[in-house]
Amino acid sequence: MDAPRFERYSSVPLFEGLQPEEIGALLGYSEQVEVEPGAVVIQEGAEPTDFYVIAEGVLDVVLTDQVEEAKVLARLSDLSCFGEMGLVSDEPHSASVIAVESSRLRKFSIARMKELLDMEDRTVYRMVLGLARLIAHRLQMSDERRVG
Repeated sequence: MDAPRFERYSSVPLFEGLQPEEIGALLGYSEQVEVEPGAVVIQEGAEPTDFYVIAEGVLDVVLTDQVEEAKVLARLSDLSCFGEMGLVSDEPHSASVIAVESSRLRKFSIARMKELLDMEDRTVYRMVLGLARLIAHRLQMSDERRVG
């Protein structure tokens, strides 16, 4: 991928602080996937194997409650990421992610990212640091909702 094509990915929270060439290297480890409306990209309760960045499209994060009713927790769009918690936790997915419209995604293998971490790949380490910042931000937002 050339620089102009991956510079747009600099706003992806996982890629915060990375240089364009580092983003390009990470995108080189991914594959493009196209999904149609209604496609379940991540299934609630499944083991994490991949995480995704939305190149273009809209997907819903959906939780099924104890009476099997689906509740939309969030609507994700261009340059959002999901499934990334699988990089740091082997826990099953806590929600499903379902395509609302035809979408293009970048799919990253969690196993491949862990291999690169074992090989001390600096760019992947920096991406995981971005994940830590993202998790901290989400925790702070959750705390503020509880207090406020």
